[in-house]
Amino acid sequence: MNRQELERLTQGMADGSLSEEELTLLGRELESNSNARDFYRRSMKVELLFSEALQRSSQPTPVVAPNRQRRLIVPPQTQKPSRVSGQLLSFPAKRRPLLRFAMAAAVVMLSAVLFHQVFLRDSGPSIHVAFSPGTSWSGPVDDDGRMPFGETLKIEFGVAEFDLPGDVRAVIEGPAEIELPDPALLVLREGSGWFQVGEDGQGFRVLTPSVEVVDYGTRFGLLARPNEPAEVHVFDGLVNCAARFAMKESEDLQEGRSLRVSPAGRWIEQELDEQKFLTSLPHQLPGIRFSFDGEDPLMPEGEHPSVKGMKVAVHRGGEARLTEGVQGKALSIRERDDVVKTNWPGIGGSASRTIACWIRPTRGNKNPFAGIVSWGDPSDKSLGKCHFMIGKSRRSENRFLRFAVGDSIQFSGSTPIVYGEWQHIALVFRGTGNIDGDMVELYLNGEREQVAPEFSRLPEDDSVISTVIDGARSQPLQIGSGPFPGSTGGRFFGAIDEVWIHPRALSAREVRGLMGSEHDGASR
Repeated sequence: MNRQELERLTQGMADGSLSEEELTLLGRELESNSNARDFYRRSMKVELLFSEALQRSSQPTPVVAPNRQRRLIVPPQTQKPSRVSGQLLSFPAKRRPLLRFAMAAAVVMLSAVLFHQVFLRDSGPSIHVAFSPGTSWSGPVDDDGRMPFGETLKIEFGVAEFDLPGDVRAVIEGPAEIELPDPALLVLREGSGWFQVGEDGQGFRVLTPSVEVVDYGTRFGLLARPNEPAEVHVFDGLVNCAARFAMKESEDLQEGRSLRVSPAGRWIEQELDEQKFLTSLPHQLPGIRFSFDGEDPLMPEGEHPSVKGMKVAVHRGGEARLTEGVQGKALSIRERDDVVKTNWPGIGGSASRTIACWIRPTRGNKNPFAGIVSWGDPSDKSLGKCHFMIGKSRRSENRFLRFAVGDSIQFSGSTPIVYGEWQHIALVFRGTGNIDGDMVELYLNGEREQVAPEFSRLPEDDSVISTVIDGARSQPLQIGSGPFPGSTGGRFFGAIDEVWIHPRALSAREVRGLMGSEHDGASR
């Protein structure tokens, strides 16, 4: 399908003017073409932003209901076309090209923002916000942790907890962007949110770029990540979830169920997973740690929500092979089946991440790529992996740090790895949305590596820099191997200790901090 036909069908989907035959044609194209899916998502996001901006600019000044504590009520005559009902504005079937449409949307949005700031902002009411240690955020939160309504809070990394009227509590993990237009509405443009709504808060709404959730006194989780389908998980009670684009399906969702929204605006049943969400502020930044110590040396530690439900085992079954580590015990990989495999799918898309650990490689490894930490889809047709490894040079027998992401995009270090000695290695991936510094940083013993041009390259299209964690051949987190089914290739031989995985990009200082006091003994 050419670009003009894809644009025509995408606009028709937004208008609701496609025939059944055209719907089928578009669905097949989106299913088979990742570039088409990316274009479709971007186009629908523009559609949503434009509609929301128009509605906000025409929204009348809200009034305070006399029988509720500062709950803002919209007059009945405005409810049908407004955001309250989850409806979008209707537009003519024939449209201008999407680029001009996006420019018009930007103008309307700017006007809407100015209108809101001048006429609608109520500087009086505020909410309380608390942050976990180390959280990086920006927004109008004062020294007492108070944030006024109508403002936006951005979380680069870390976790924030909100106490809202109506006995509503929200725990949101970054990266996230949150706006609170009024006490009964939270706009989650990006982020992972867990919500607990008391009886007085029934009717509380959460709005993301693609879905609207209306709560009826319950506990639920909501995932809103760029270029990934939104997910709703209900742990207690009842919510109504409605897609905000295309087919705009709406469904009541009871406890014990979970749905994700499809590119066509329909709801797809999936497995409920409470481990995807933090329900309180962690004592430290979310992360996963494998120390290989304690009564069960394979069990992970840390504040990441996936830690509680993670299952870990060596590939051959039985007990893990251990050896003396940098700190306590370390995982020893001497044979092919000593590789550790988990059920955690890993960090998907182009989201930032950091992987760090100690390694002591042994000689005799004939594999050109020795995987250390990996997950994702390594298949030939839809490469979407995250593969941190040491790779053999094309010109010598030396091995260097190497990171492969997405469609075989590789980055290579320039300092040879030493056999038989403990060395601390780290990968920092900042994602495609990064504007501060390089996309990928490699560290060896706390020092940043100069990226060698032998393998390192960047594609013209950022959409291929993505980790696929929900594909048919996607592999979960493995330690000591590449992301290959059954751990049949790309193994590392030697010892691995103190593996850390963080869902954000650590600074150079934080990377050195993961080495701990043990870095003085790196040559053991």
